[in-house]
Amino acid sequence: MPYQLGYALSIVILAIATVGVLGLGNEAPAWAQSCTTDHQCSGYGSARNTRCIGNTLVVQRARCVAGRCTTYNETRQVCGGSSGWRCTGGGAARRTTGRCDGLVGRCVQTTEADVCVKRCVCSNGRLSVATGACLAGSGCVRRSVVCENGCTCDPEPKCL
Repeated sequence: MPYQLGYALSIVILAIATVGVLGLGNEAPAWAQSCTTDHQCSGYGSARNTRCIGNTLVVQRARCVAGRCTTYNETRQVCGGSSGWRCTGGGAARRTTGRCDGLVGRCVQTTEADVCVKRCVCSNGRLSVATGACLAGSGCVRRSVVCENGCTCDPEPKCL
């Protein structure tokens, strides 16, 4: 047991000595570089320093403060989520969704559309029925149920 403790302690001392000899502990982080103007700081005036935190777009900028470049969050924008389905008439539904796209550095919105048609499918004991109706907030109305003894769509959808 004392041998293992001595071995672990020597590893820790060696690691600390290596950091000291290489000077790794003495270097200032890159973001804390010396400056006299904002233009000397990387990322100044550029939107390329963007990132997504969940569904929030964060734009970062660098400024020269007291002779050091410091990075700060300039803006935070929630990119949204789903607006919920809305009925557009004629048996159709539409919703808009928003998400944060870190590759392009902006919020992206997409629109989905669905046509509400009457339909019945009976497959492997599962009865799926689309009524053709649209319900605000939910979109096209569909129901699905597992039937123990099979199902049929003709003359009307039902479990057997």
